[in-house]
Amino acid sequence: MKAAGESGLGDDEIFAKKGLRDKGDLSPAPALGGYVHREIDLFVSTREVVVVAVVVVVVVVVVVVVVVVVVVVVVVVVVVKEEKEEEEEEEVEQQQQQQQHQQQQQ
Repeated sequence: MKAAGESGLGDDEIFAKKGLRDKGDLSPAPALGGYVHREIDLFVSTREVVVVAVVVVVVVVVVVVVVVVVVVVVVVVVVVKEEKEEEEEEEVEQQQQQQQHQQQQQ
């Protein structure tokens, strides 16, 4: 006699009737079509792609900011250096003019 709930088919036959190869193909929610585990895998891979994309965008933004800061610092240093050189040249010219005036007065 068969116990209550037994169909007389073995596990292999039951899985074959459902189109499954083995117990590993059963999804945790068969009411959703048996594809839940595949959707979760797809979701995880999509999430990984999004994480990688966000990391790439952040790295690119950081690199651009660093490059802009370096360029600004270099430009400021060059401009300040040129201004100092011009001031020194003006001072030298003023000193020369003062010396010439003093020599002319003597």
